[in-house]
Amino acid sequence: MKNFVLSVALVALAAGFAGPGRAGEKLDYELVNVPWHQSAVGAVGLSRDGKVAVSAGWDGNLFVWETKSGKLLSRSKIPAGKEFMQMAVSPTGEMAALAGPDKALRLFGTRPFRPISSLTALEAVPADLAFSADGRHLAVAMGKTVRLMPSGPAAEGAGPFELDEPVTSLAWLPDGRLAVGKGGEFGSVVILDRNGAEVQEMSLDTPSEKAHPSSYITPPNVLAVSKSGRLIAAGTYNSVEVWSVKSGLRIDSIAFEQDMGAGVTAVAFGHEGKRVYSVKSGVLKVFDLTDGRGVWQLELPRDVNTAGTRVVVRPDHDLLLFGEMAGAVELTTLVESKRKFRVGGPGAGVHSLAFLAGTTRLYGGCDDGTVRLWNAEDGSEVGRFDTGGKNEVTVAVSPDGKWLAVGEKGGGLSLRDPSDFKLVRTLQGHTGMVVDIRFSVDSQALATASNDGTARIWSVGGDAFAILKGHEAQVTSVALSSDRWRAATASEDGTVRLWNLADGSQLAVLEPKKQAAFTTVRFSPDGDYLYGAEAFAGKQALRVWSVNERKLVRSITHEDFGVMELAFLAGGDYVATANLGSSLTIWDTHTGELANRFRGFNGYGFAVAVSDDGQFIALGTAGQEAAVRIWRRKPH
Repeated sequence: MKNFVLSVALVALAAGFAGPGRAGEKLDYELVNVPWHQSAVGAVGLSRDGKVAVSAGWDGNLFVWETKSGKLLSRSKIPAGKEFMQMAVSPTGEMAALAGPDKALRLFGTRPFRPISSLTALEAVPADLAFSADGRHLAVAMGKTVRLMPSGPAAEGAGPFELDEPVTSLAWLPDGRLAVGKGGEFGSVVILDRNGAEVQEMSLDTPSEKAHPSSYITPPNVLAVSKSGRLIAAGTYNSVEVWSVKSGLRIDSIAFEQDMGAGVTAVAFGHEGKRVYSVKSGVLKVFDLTDGRGVWQLELPRDVNTAGTRVVVRPDHDLLLFGEMAGAVELTTLVESKRKFRVGGPGAGVHSLAFLAGTTRLYGGCDDGTVRLWNAEDGSEVGRFDTGGKNEVTVAVSPDGKWLAVGEKGGGLSLRDPSDFKLVRTLQGHTGMVVDIRFSVDSQALATASNDGTARIWSVGGDAFAILKGHEAQVTSVALSSDRWRAATASEDGTVRLWNLADGSQLAVLEPKKQAAFTTVRFSPDGDYLYGAEAFAGKQALRVWSVNERKLVRSITHEDFGVMELAFLAGGDYVATANLGSSLTIWDTHTGELANRFRGFNGYGFAVAVSDDGQFIALGTAGQEAAVRIWRRKPH
């Protein structure tokens, strides 16, 4: 199924049943307060000395880290939103400035977090922010103006300084002058003195020849000044332009192949001004200014959001800082690309989830071939096992906590020790990816679904005592009844089938063949009902059948696109669904009414699991925001 959704095969999860509850009871949950972003990183900043990193996320969190150790120094809440953000960090890292989606600019201390000043009711988010070399002023670009905010002792504000075109970028020179990028259709770079007067404009002429009359550059996205103050670099849509500050002449123009990207989004000088570093379309490139030759390049991770606010390059300290769409913040060395620290979620799509009974230990199968173990109390990763493949992994934990089942590409299926991932035995038989695993309530058997078109029932000793055949396409999900004598399967052929495990015979086709593929099927905790979900049905109905009568008894209308997995809680009074439409929903199984809905992220919901006491719900997402999100039940 996930072949159709995310170009990968469908994987489902193993989910636990919750404890006591009653129909009609309001289930209130809140996100576990993890020390990283649970949505896209909107902006990052790095102090000039390379010692402090700051990040702001769409989830409304702001974090300050020590770069040497990755230690969290402080945190604060900020307005949440998915609009453009701008950030600047003072040279010493003692202050930072953030402009966010609420059209306000905030200046704050970082260690600890403390508000200093703010500008509110702005017409738009500033195009750029920049601290002066002494940290006493913050330059703010808004529309056709530049304003200087005081940020140091005895400093006074200045401006707004009016320019003739919209200001796009800023960079301070060591002598206190300010380089300004501006432009509409065409761009230019000028230098302002401390009174805001335009004292110099960078020319398109070179030391050897005059520029052609038709020559132009696009408005600079970003500016950089060399440490000596002798050079200015501008990153435009498809080039990096370099000027001599003294002469105002252009000494180099580095052109890029045109693409559909956002242009050059980061630029910096290194090696005493002899090299220029740039980021465009997710690729960091380094050029030698002495001969114009490309030195080397580095591709950033695929889910890095490469807008200018999310990548910072500090060649003088051999540092590269970037934020990812999945919420991670990573600091690496430039030269050898060695990771100094990474703070965030799994960094891979989470396609299956399972809690270890009686604990807060949460296992996840990821699309990078790993099995992760998290502590649901704080979201920290406490264990990891790499299967060696690079495809989705399916996981399930037996109710008695003795077995961790791991399904892989090509039919690989293993039973492992949940405490250390040590292999106990392999189960051989499937020839296609194992996409769903369910244990029996007594932990003595397990059921598996595979892309090979079959489902199999195994003893934990390794024997397959039933092979369920009959589907005309991939089997996407399998479930075992509490009495262990019946199984149910769902398939991309648009059917849900009920099976007799005594002889492997088919008891019924509960849903006639439909155009929409079924993604998941689960027995209710009492075994009386069977729930199934269609990923692409008209209103994404969650369908409920009576097992004994073998007929449809309810359809739950679902507005969010694509139910991919479900899990019961409160003894079966409620059912939680993971949805492709970037949401987690909870439904009252007695009335079919919506009990709760959780949104605020962009990832596709593929997996959901509930701790056996009902205190935690976990959602696994893939796609734009690949992550695991954990909610804790609020106290009554």
